[in-house]
Amino acid sequence: MPSGVDGWRYHHWSPAWSPDGRTLAFIYDFFIMTTVVGTNAFKTLGVRAAWESKLDWSPDGTHVLFSDYNGDAGLARPPFTGSLRIYAASLATGEKRQLIPEAVSPANMEYRDTHAVWSPGERRPQGGASRF
Repeated sequence: MPSGVDGWRYHHWSPAWSPDGRTLAFIYDFFIMTTVVGTNAFKTLGVRAAWESKLDWSPDGTHVLFSDYNGDAGLARPPFTGSLRIYAASLATGEKRQLIPEAVSPANMEYRDTHAVWSPGERRPQGGASRF
C-alpha cells in the first residue's frame, strides 16, 4: 500500500452501491470517487471526506451522504480542523452542502455528526436535516 509523504497510508474505504447497482462510490485518499461496474473509468467528485465517513446514496442516485470536518476545506490530509458534520454531494456537479445546522449551544461541545442514511423512498436523509 503506498504511503503519503506525511506518513498516512491511503486506501479505499466506505464502498456504497448506487440504487440501480451499476455504480460504486467509495473514498480514496480522502476524496469521494465513483466507478461504473465493468469499466476502468473512475470519477472524482473533488469533494473531501473524513475517514469517519460512511457513504450512502440518495434513493434517486443523484447525491451521496458523507461526513467531513467543517474547518479549513483546503486541507487535503489529516489532521483536519473543525467539527465533524454531515454533508450531501451532488454526483453531477460535486456541490457539497452541510445538512444539519450548527448547534447554537450544544451540551457537548465535542459532538460529531456521522453516519447519516437516507430514508427509503424519501428525498431527505434521516438524522434531523430540516430540508434538502
